[in-house]
Amino acid sequence: MFWRFRRPSRSNRLLPVGLLTALGLCGSLSASLSAAGRSFAVVVSPDVPATNLTMEEVRRVFLLKKNFWKPGLPATILLPESGSPTRSFLLKTICRTDEPGLKRLILEKLYRAEIDLAPKVVGSGKETVSFVLSSRGVVGIVPAEDSTGASVKVLRIDGKLPGEAGYPLQD
Repeated sequence: MFWRFRRPSRSNRLLPVGLLTALGLCGSLSASLSAAGRSFAVVVSPDVPATNLTMEEVRRVFLLKKNFWKPGLPATILLPESGSPTRSFLLKTICRTDEPGLKRLILEKLYRAEIDLAPKVVGSGKETVSFVLSSRGVVGIVPAEDSTGASVKVLRIDGKLPGEAGYPLQD
């Protein structure tokens, strides 16, 4: 039998894109592309005594290694929604892990009784700001524009605020 090479039809050339979309890979790609050039702010409840953290301290907080701000005031973590640009930035830049790595870390901490509950996941930066303002000892990360105008406490990271030259939480 003789096989002849045929140029793929237009519908066959679109197949890889359709597969990527079906697997949900395009969504995370577009989320990471839309986060390019953005600044993120670490926001905390007004009762948190911290005003300035180093990048390593921020990493310890979001990796659930810092359980208390001070005696009697637990550090409660808010995580951005899975698939959001903020979550992608948090995982890549601050936690230096991926989604399965973060889930494994949380499960290990729960299993060893190092934490009582898994961190709460919030849907948006505005929701994070609202939750931070209404609770004690809460910390979250939001796009910098969501923290402006709100009466939320924005932490300095390595002595810098969002928008200042050398601010480390920029994509």
